[in-house]
Amino acid sequence: MKSILVTALLLAIALQVCNGEIFSALATLKKALYIEKNLANHLRSYVSLIADADRAQKVSQLATEYDRIADESLKDPETYLANPINAYMLCKRFTTELQAVQDLLGTPALQAAFEEQLSLYKHEMPTTEDFEGVIDAILRLQDTYEISSGQFVDGSFSKASNSPRMTASDCFEIGRYAYENGDKYHALMWLMESLASLELEGDKHSVDTILLHDYLIYAADDQGNPRHALNHAKALLQLSPTSPKTISRINNVINWLNKEILEDNEVLISQGQPIPSQFALPPVKNKRLMKRATTQEFKNYESLCRGEDVVVSD
Repeated sequence: MKSILVTALLLAIALQVCNGEIFSALATLKKALYIEKNLANHLRSYVSLIADADRAQKVSQLATEYDRIADESLKDPETYLANPINAYMLCKRFTTELQAVQDLLGTPALQAAFEEQLSLYKHEMPTTEDFEGVIDAILRLQDTYEISSGQFVDGSFSKASNSPRMTASDCFEIGRYAYENGDKYHALMWLMESLASLELEGDKHSVDTILLHDYLIYAADDQGNPRHALNHAKALLQLSPTSPKTISRINNVINWLNKEILEDNEVLISQGQPIPSQFALPPVKNKRLMKRATTQEFKNYESLCRGEDVVVSD
């Protein structure tokens, strides 16, 4: 029961809904687990119809993976969905990843057949709004209970249930959502986590490295890290296609960041502080800038949520 209440609380925080709507949202996610099992069967039925052996193998592997997840989750759906990362990955599979699955089928005929199957479940599948709601819940849970992004990534945040390891793509989607919604604090945190996860993935990158560095340039600079932003810009220059337009854009960014660093150095000199070495990056600055997060009332609220004692002065 506690796990169900945790999930309900997360959805209530994220979606700002009443009790009836909370359990409706949970019911939607639970239905999605059964839909995923059905999709695995549909995908498996297409394998023999795919001429390209490599595509056929990938579709077969995907069907097996969907089956594995469905079999595990349906043993105890409430406990499974009580883990916010499981809920996040489920919504991600039904939103940002479905098009890639459809493209993998190759031929227009198979893609149309899969689209027809999806249309049967459309009204019961998690939506983009559900996906974004779960991301909001994760970010609020993270702040309230002081959970690092790394703890979410490796699953160590939860002792109650097994949590799957998050991929670079999983981290990137959270970082991108935060950035595009003006939350630069969480954006930088999760984009950096995506880059760290990317390095562990070897050659099997789950996210576009060029796109990741592009976001990191602006996320790092927005949080007062021009030297780190410059580092990402230089990495982007090495990775990007050699079109004159792309090179020109990145060089403009590099020139702008170099100017910003010079201005930053002048401020440090005027304050009698040492200038960071150009050969060693300073620690990343990432301050939580939300106004209400700095008020004592809000700090007391988060402390109480963590079960800490709070002394309220007169």
